[in-house]
This record gives sequence, structure tokens and C-alpha cells, in this order.
Amino acid sequence: MTATTNTTIDVSRRGEIDQRTVDTLIDKVMGATAHCRGEVHRVEARLTCEKTPIRRRPAVVEVTVHLDGTPVRAHMAGSTMAEAIDLLVDRLDRRLARHEDRRYRRADRHRTGSSGEGEWRHGDLREGRPEYDRVPFDERETRRRKTFALTPMSIEEALFDLNQLGHDFYLFVEERSGTDAVVSRRGDADGTGPRHEIRATDPAAIERPAEAADVVVVTTSPPVLGAAEAREYLEASGEKFLFHRSAGDGRGQVLYRRYDGHDGLISAG
Repeated sequence: MTATTNTTIDVSRRGEIDQRTVDTLIDKVMGATAHCRGEVHRVEARLTCEKTPIRRRPAVVEVTVHLDGTPVRAHMAGSTMAEAIDLLVDRLDRRLARHEDRRYRRADRHRTGSSGEGEWRHGDLREGRPEYDRVPFDERETRRRKTFALTPMSIEEALFDLNQLGHDFYLFVEERSGTDAVVSRRGDADGTGPRHEIRATDPAAIERPAEAADVVVVTTSPPVLGAAEAREYLEASGEKFLFHRSAGDGRGQVLYRRYDGHDGLISAG
């Protein structure tokens, strides 16, 4: 089962984007859901095309498919809207397949006795990611603050969600230790070593699963920082995000760069 008459499609656009382009995107996204066993409850799409000399890829497409209550997301950019749509559909198709693989292989594994090895070990091409706007540090704001009561999960599940959502990091509570942790892609991964890393508020409590060969646990403890200190720390590091402990309650937080050049903050709570 894929899209039905009950499927809600929400589309927003900014810039010079005609209806034909929107229709093309929706047709291709619906085509990508054809192999899904689950029902597509809602599709959210946002198309942006703001031509500016500092952007090599001004066309940006974001799509979230809500498949049986689970969001499957892709976010791509291209030199033209047609290129961005093609890149996005290719990535979305792979993520939908991974979602199906994860959901149904567990049941198949119980029936057939297969190990499910490699179930979550999927790379994901980074080409076509949107570019960051440049905002001077003294003009930058923390525009989005979110606090989540995080559900404990395994490292394997966190890795799957990281790749499924296409994020640079994923904040979670590691179920064995109960410690706040973040999993991310390693910036220096060259295909020969670990491709992901885990940082935790209590790194000594994290036990890497034997089957997670492409994961390394960072053994240094994250800094304890207030809001202003965290902003300065992130700016000095030049990284896309900073995992740290809140100076208030000690819980894990991620301060991250948004594509609009400002900051966002996600807290475990």
C-alpha cells in the first residue's frame, strides 16, 4: 500500500517556481513510494529558489514522507530546480527502501532465521547538500530551541535514524546506560575507517556493539557550557554543531548551525 485518497499533500514554495515544477516533484515523490508496503499518510514539500551570486546551488527541495507515522526526509540542492528534484528523489528512494528494510526485515528475520547483518549500515551521498548562509557572529541568533523527552534507544537504532532523516547529528538516550549521547558522521572518514562517531555525557558508560564496526566512541567528556559560552565555542571550532552539557541541569545539548546562518539548540530533557 502506498499513497491513498486519504494522503495529505502540503506544498510551499518561495521564489520563481511554477506549478508544473511542483507537479513534477509530487509525481516523482509518489513514484518513489510505489515499493512501500506501508501507507503514506502525508507528504510535506518545500521548494525554494533564490538566485544569489554567492550560491552555486540556489534551488533547494525538502520533502518529508510520513510513512505509517514515521517521517522519512530528504533535503537536497541543485544548480537548477530540475537537478535538485532528481537528486532528492534518488536519495528519498534509498531512504524509503531502508525504512522498509528496517521495519519488515525484523519480522522476516524471526520467520527465516536470517541475521539481518548490514541492516542499518548504509552510506549516504553528501553531494547536493544546501549551502550555509554567512551571518556575522555578533548578528547571529539562536532562532530555534527544542527540548525533547527522548525515548531510550540502541546505538543501531540511532544510527539508522541519523541516516534515515539525513541529519548531521542525532541526539538520543543510549538505552543500556541511560546517558545522553549524539551520533554523527565523521568528517575525516575516507572509506577505510569508522564512518560514524558517538559522543556521550558519560562516555565511559557507552559500550559499542560488536557489530557496529563503522562506529567509534569518543572517550573525552563534553564540556559544560552556558548559552553564551556554547556559541563562542561553536564559532571558534568552525564545526557544524557542538555537543555539550548544559550548565543548568547537566543534560546533553546540541548547538548547531542552521542553513540560514543562525543557530539552533536541541536539548535532552
